[in-house]
Amino acid sequence: MRNRPTVLALVLATTLLAGCATEISGHPTPSTPTNPTSPSGTDSVLPPPPQEIDINQVNEDPCVLLTPEQQAEYEFDVDPEITHDFIQDGTRSCYFAKIQENPAHSVVVIPLPTEPADLFWGSPNGVQEIIEIAGFPAMQNHLTGDSAGCFVYVSTAQDQSLAIQFNDDDMDSNIEAVCENARRVATMATETLVALHGS
Repeated sequence: MRNRPTVLALVLATTLLAGCATEISGHPTPSTPTNPTSPSGTDSVLPPPPQEIDINQVNEDPCVLLTPEQQAEYEFDVDPEITHDFIQDGTRSCYFAKIQENPAHSVVVIPLPTEPADLFWGSPNGVQEIIEIAGFPAMQNHLTGDSAGCFVYVSTAQDQSLAIQFNDDDMDSNIEAVCENARRVATMATETLVALHGS
């Protein structure tokens, strides 16, 4: 499917240093920090989360972040698939998809134990927006000119985040609708994370 390379690009892009400005196909890359509010050390454009949840707790099996009931809402028709160790710190992702009937779409859930939610803030090849997901600060991001894919990064703890990618395989995709779905899935996953590991 067309969205699997995009998934890999997202995961690989998160390993880049924040000063890198090289574009990786399928995902905006971090821009060089130019002001004190750009992601650097403890600086952040996002407020702290209402509670800190160590995202490492779901790295072993990120598929648990979408319950069977939540998966049914998006009519996924293939078994969730864990992608192992695509980046050096052992981060895994979980891939969900509806591919047997139209409209086809997919979701990727990626715990990021070493990357803040605003890593890509200010990326010149993307459109970012600060949002809130289930009470947690978050950033929405999509490539300029791309109407098929949208990313949401939820801040779960300092320098940690939960990334959600929603891809729509409809050639007439509307980016507003795609991002709305990304936010909806991010809300589901965050609520599940809080239920499993929140205080």
